[in-house]
Amino acid sequence: MNKGFRGPNHRLLIEVAEDLAQHRRLKPYPIKEIEDADNGRDVNLFVKLEHDNTTEMDPARSIKRKPANLMGIFVEEMNPNKNIWISASSGNFVEELGILANEVGKRVFAVVPPRTLTQKIETLRSLGVNVIRVSEKEYDLCPREFTVFWVRALTTKYDKMINIDQYNSLLNSFIPSALNSKRN
Repeated sequence: MNKGFRGPNHRLLIEVAEDLAQHRRLKPYPIKEIEDADNGRDVNLFVKLEHDNTTEMDPARSIKRKPANLMGIFVEEMNPNKNIWISASSGNFVEELGILANEVGKRVFAVVPPRTLTQKIETLRSLGVNVIRVSEKEYDLCPREFTVFWVRALTTKYDKMINIDQYNSLLNSFIPSALNSKRN
């Protein structure tokens, strides 16, 4: 978390993050060393696995699980009357958000780029996510920002809709273990 962050809900944010960090389904991703990647140099290469399905318990799990849960639960706590969540995403973030939304009884809309894979869109729809795919022409004018601005415009128009903005949230890059070192 940003060192200087001390917003009005800082304490609540820390409590929610700590609760979620302890949540069983939000376990850390495994870090593995890649053997023989050093090409004769004295370099160790470690990678964080995005999708670890070794337990075969959670086929949808992605690296966006923690930020989507942190942001979704935070929004639910702060805005319980907002029944519709919307987000710009290429897929993984809103897939995880869709799983959470099903658990807490929210509807989800995703504004996705035109090159989002058909399989990803089918997965989103199977989770109950309403998918809005922008056109190639519109998207090429301003990649990524176009979907983000489109979502922001929609949320200003509809009272029951809230933007889960992964591109403008401290929670998207949040590292729960950093909390302990920042405390007084």
